Amino acid sequence: MGLLANLSVKPLLWANGLQLAAIAALGVALWAQGVWWEGKVADVGADRDHWKVVAEARGVRVDELSAANFAFESVNGTLRRLLDEARGEAARLGEEGREAVAAARAAEADATRTLDVWMARYADQVRIGDCASAWRAVQAHCPAMEGY
Repeated sequence: MGLLANLSVKPLLWANGLQLAAIAALGVALWAQGVWWEGKVADVGADRDHWKVVAEARGVRVDELSAANFAFESVNGTLRRLLDEARGEAARLGEEGREAVAAARAAEADATRTLDVWMARYADQVRIGDCASAWRAVQAHCPAMEGY
């Protein structure tokens, strides 16, 4: 091999050797990066499985809470209806109570007027001699009538 071979082939061989070393280093780097990414894929798969379980649990919890919310709304509606009925009943009873008190006061006023009339008649008739003696006779035979 001559000078021309030394000047062209050897540098090309060295360049090819350097390229081969660079390709080998790049292959090792890519292999290491592939192993690293496979680990990441496994981690992501585990995370996916974890979050899938969490999502299913949340779905079950959402179903439970939805059922509880429906039950609450049902009970709340019933309680509101019962409260409205009780308020209506309380208003009705209050009105009946006011009417009963007014009727009792009217009856009391009527009884007081009747008593006043009776007492006035009694006072007038006690002054009459026949009535006074009759009253004394009643008191003598019926001690419970004393003091009237």
